[in-house]
Amino acid sequence: RAIINGQNMQIMDMYGYLEHLAAKRQQTGFVETYDSECAKALERRDISCHCGVECAMKLIDECNCEPEPPTETGIGTEANPCQPSSGAGTEADPYVFEASIDYFVSDTGYYKFKNCDAVRPVLQMKAGSYYKFDQTDLTNWMHPLGFAYYPDGAHKDKDELELGLKPPGSAGSCDTDESCQSPMYYGGADGTTFLGGAAGDGAFGLDVYEPQFKDWAEGLWSENKYSVNLRITDDATAEIFYFCHIHEWMSGKIVITNADGTARTTNGAGAVELYDAVPLSNEDVACGSTPAPHYGDPLGPSHFGADSGACETLHLCGEENEFKQCMEAVDCHMTYNMRTTHGPSHDPVETFMRQMIPHHQNAVNMAKVLLKVGGQAVSAADSKLGEDAFVGSMLRAIINGQNMQIMDMYGYLEHLAAKRQQTGFVETYDAECAEALRALDAGCSCQAQCQQLFEDSCACALVSPRDHSDPEKIVSFVARLEQTEPEFRANEGAYQRGIAAAANVEAADVKVVSVNTVTSRRGRKLLVTSVDVETEIGADTVSRAEAIALDLTANKISTHLTARGLPAATLTSEPEQKKSTIVPGTSAAPSLAVQWATLVTLLAAARMPRA
Repeated sequence: RAIINGQNMQIMDMYGYLEHLAAKRQQTGFVETYDSECAKALERRDISCHCGVECAMKLIDECNCEPEPPTETGIGTEANPCQPSSGAGTEADPYVFEASIDYFVSDTGYYKFKNCDAVRPVLQMKAGSYYKFDQTDLTNWMHPLGFAYYPDGAHKDKDELELGLKPPGSAGSCDTDESCQSPMYYGGADGTTFLGGAAGDGAFGLDVYEPQFKDWAEGLWSENKYSVNLRITDDATAEIFYFCHIHEWMSGKIVITNADGTARTTNGAGAVELYDAVPLSNEDVACGSTPAPHYGDPLGPSHFGADSGACETLHLCGEENEFKQCMEAVDCHMTYNMRTTHGPSHDPVETFMRQMIPHHQNAVNMAKVLLKVGGQAVSAADSKLGEDAFVGSMLRAIINGQNMQIMDMYGYLEHLAAKRQQTGFVETYDAECAEALRALDAGCSCQAQCQQLFEDSCACALVSPRDHSDPEKIVSFVARLEQTEPEFRANEGAYQRGIAAAANVEAADVKVVSVNTVTSRRGRKLLVTSVDVETEIGADTVSRAEAIALDLTANKISTHLTARGLPAATLTSEPEQKKSTIVPGTSAAPSLAVQWATLVTLLAAARMPRA
C-alpha cells in the first residue's frame, strides 16, 4: 500500500511539474510523458563481454571485476579522527558534532560530520565530557542516530548504549538503577525539548525520536530541531559505534580516550571489526549511483553502461552527455537485474520482492544521479516553483523511503531462506535467468516471424547455410532460437514447419540434425543458441538462401530483394571471396553480382537488423 499510495502521489507531483513546463512553453494538447518515437528508434546493439555479468554468474573462477573498498584518507581516519566543530565539553556548552548524510558513498549513504572529509569518518570523544550530535541538517531526515557497542546495534541484535544496560567489561553496577551511559534525545521547534519519559527506551527519548524521523513527512520534520546528547562515563569503554536506527549498514566508529586525551588500550567489548565501506568505481563517483553489496548487488550501475553489453536496447535518445550516460547505466542495471525465474511452484510474494528490490534501487540511483549530476537543475526547478517546491524533497523521499523498503524486503527474503535452511548469501538477483534472457535478446526479434511463419511457436530463423554452391544439394541451416532446449524439443514440429515455409519445401523434408546450447565454464546448460537442420532447396527459393547466407531473417531479405526488382532465381556462391551471384529467373534480365558488403549496406539503409 505504501508503494501504491506513496509513489502514485510522487507520479502526480512529477506529472504536474511536466504540465507546468508545458504551459510555460505554450505547448497544447496532452503532456508528453512517454517518448514512443525515441523508443522505436533505439536499435539493438551487439553483445560484448560483460565483466559484471560474468562475475554475477560466477562463470569466471578468478573474478576481479569488483572494485576494491575505498582507502580511508583525510580527517576522520583511525590515525586522524574527527574532532567536534565547536563547544567546550561542558553540560552548558557541549562539544558539537554536526551530522549530515552523504548519499553518494553507499546505497543508503553514510553519515558525514562538519570538518571531516573521510568517508564514514571516525570520531573521537573524551570520557567525561559532554557531546551533542546535531541533526538539524535536512539530509538527516529518516536517519535518527543511535549508539551501540557493536556495528549496526539493534539491526544486528547487538547491545546499544542504554540506561539499564551495563557496558561490556564494566566493573560498575549502573544497570541496577538505570544510570548507565546512554544517549539523550531532544527535539521540538527550538531543539530544547527532551523527548524522554517512561522507563526503557522511552526514558532517554528514542521511542519518540525515531518515529518522528520515520513517520513524519520531511516538511513537518523540518519544523523541529533534533539532536542527541551523549557522555561516556564508564572506564571499560574504548570505542563505540554510531549507526542509523532506520537504515542498516550505516555504522561508523567513535574512539573513546581518557579525560586527558590519552588512548585507552583495552575495550570492554573486545576487538570489534567494522565492515568495509561500499567500494566505488570512478563511474560511481562521477554519477552518484552506487552498488548495494549488502543486498545482493556488489557491482552497481557502473558495470551496466551503454558499452557493457548487459542490455540490448538503449533507454535514452539524444546526444551523449554525462547525465545521459549515467542514466543509461542505471536503467540497464534495473532491466538486467529484474529478470528472475517464476513458475507455478514459486511464491508470488517472493518473486515480487526479488523484482522490486532492483526496481527500487533504480529509483534510488536515478534520484542520486539527478542530485549529483543535475543538482543545479534541481535547485533551479525548486526555485521557480517557490513555495510549491517539491523536487529536492521528493528525491530525498525516494532515496530514504525506498531504501527502507529494500531493507524490509531483503529481510523477508532472509526469513524465507532461514525457514528453508538455506545457508550463504540470500539470493536476490537471478543471474542465470538474466543471462539466459540476455542471450535470447541478442538473437533476432521473432515477433514478426511468429506471426508470418511459426504462429504456434516462437522460434526465430536467423539461418545460415553451410554450403549452397549448388542449390539442388542438401543445405544445413543454423538457426538462433529464443528457447531453452526443452522448450525447443516441445515445439520441434512448429520449428520444422517454419523452416519448411522459408525454404518452400514440405515439413517432412526438414530434418533436425543437432541442437547446440550455451554452456558455462562450470557446466551449467543455459539455452539453445542454434539448431542444425537439413532440407532440399529448389531453384525458386535460392534468393532466400542468399538471405540465409548473410545471417539475415529469410522472409525479410526476400521481401527486400523483391522490392529492389530481384526476383527469385538460381544462386551460386564463393564464400572465400564473400560474394554470391544471383541469376534472375527471366532470361531478359541480366546477371547480377551482389557483393556482401553492398547488400548489407542496402539492408542497413532499410533498417533491417543483422544477426
